[in-house]
Amino acid sequence: MKIKLDTADKISEVISVLLLLVSVLIVALSISGLPDIVPVHFNLKGVPNRYGSKHFLWIGPAIASFMYVGFSILAKYPQVYSFRYTPTNIEEQYRVTSKMVRGIKAGMLFFFVVLTFILVQSAQLKMIEYAVVWLVPLILVIIFGNVIYYTIRWSKIK
Repeated sequence: MKIKLDTADKISEVISVLLLLVSVLIVALSISGLPDIVPVHFNLKGVPNRYGSKHFLWIGPAIASFMYVGFSILAKYPQVYSFRYTPTNIEEQYRVTSKMVRGIKAGMLFFFVVLTFILVQSAQLKMIEYAVVWLVPLILVIIFGNVIYYTIRWSKIK
């Protein structure tokens, strides 16, 4: 079943593409000015505890690109993972499921933009420990916020 995109779906898709591009641009525009060795991992206090090549920064946009493609496929084919549907509610179930995947996709891409920005800032010795500390709660809120919101919407579909 083909899902017709409404305005919110189209806006979500545009935002996702823009976030992916921002992630790539952050690395592309800053990598030449970074030292060869940069922080690539932080402890829970936001202090770097692992270092690597500045080219490691490309892993964020690479993972984000992979996730973008994967979530785009899932959004296009919600019947693969949709449940609890009947002949009378199947279209609405697919629409809500597809919207949830688009929301998670945009949220995850936002997470990778923030992560990439933090890594570049840290590599430029602009230590922003506070940002690392709220990164994990941010991703949890993004994922579970979407899941809870859309679970409530699913429960209202008859």
